[in-house]
Amino acid sequence: MAKKLHVAYDAEGRVISASDSTSKLPLPEKMAGVKTGEFEIPSKFHKQKAREFVHMLSVDVKGAQLKEK
Repeated sequence: MAKKLHVAYDAEGRVISASDSTSKLPLPEKMAGVKTGEFEIPSKFHKQKAREFVHMLSVDVKGAQLKEK
């Protein structure tokens, strides 16, 4: 499984969309109030598919990393 995610998130760090960085999916579209980035997946989730854990994550906007909610 991928160890990084492409993530679209809002100013509060709520994940709007995410996809494995190794997939052939396009990066999330740029929208007003939405930022995008590529983030390391916490090691706890390395053996899972993104759809199994992305709902448990948010973005630490200041620290620029994924974190558990």
